[in-house]
Amino acid sequence: MRYALEGSVRRVADTITTTAQLISTETGAHIWADRFEGERGKIAELQFEAQARIANAVDVELIRAENRRALSERTTRPDALDLTLRGWAAFNSGYAPENLNRPSNISSRR
Repeated sequence: MRYALEGSVRRVADTITTTAQLISTETGAHIWADRFEGERGKIAELQFEAQARIANAVDVELIRAENRRALSERTTRPDALDLTLRGWAAFNSGYAPENLNRPSNISSRR
């Protein structure tokens, strides 16, 4: 496991505060952090907003962190990095039929 998502929830009167942070387990470095606040009576909306923002941010930040890690490792096969980044791009394009049926040009680069 390279990354850990850590968070907390705190209630003060009618205000709920949630914090989340993404941490590298290899270095202990903070990669991303955010705070979410909302009213106790609107806990469902706060939960939905926090989940959506955390999921989007973690997705983006993990790709950035893995890209930095791959570049720092200086692979002896540059095609490996290229194929990894192409794979992430394909994965993030979604599962729509037009994306799944699109021919891949990965094999043509060998």
